[in-house]
Amino acid sequence: MLMNLNTYTEKSREALTSAVGEAVSRHNPEVRGIHLLYVLLQQVDGLIPALLEKADVDHSALMGSLERQLSTLPEVSGDAGQPGLSRDVSEALVKAERLASEMKDEFVSVEHIFLGLAGADKTC
Repeated sequence: MLMNLNTYTEKSREALTSAVGEAVSRHNPEVRGIHLLYVLLQQVDGLIPALLEKADVDHSALMGSLERQLSTLPEVSGDAGQPGLSRDVSEALVKAERLASEMKDEFVSVEHIFLGLAGADKTC
């Protein structure tokens, strides 16, 4: 998938970079939706944590669940280089870009990515 990162907001670009960093630090061979969701939920002054708080989602329970799921992902040993994007992340980003376009938004924001993840064909 070819992404034009110039059409992504700063927070969206930060989330993608952080998701790659999360996969690298955990020695995962690919960036999955769960990495992206995990970092979206940690963004300081981020929209997604604020939305979930308004929806009375238990942030610590959700983060604990994500931590447990992340710990079960496959790991590679040695220097595996930069992890690639998994199919679910690629699909979520395509959906996010489509949503931004349909909403007549000039930029792909974290809410578009969040909705793209929620609408991805596979779970995070």
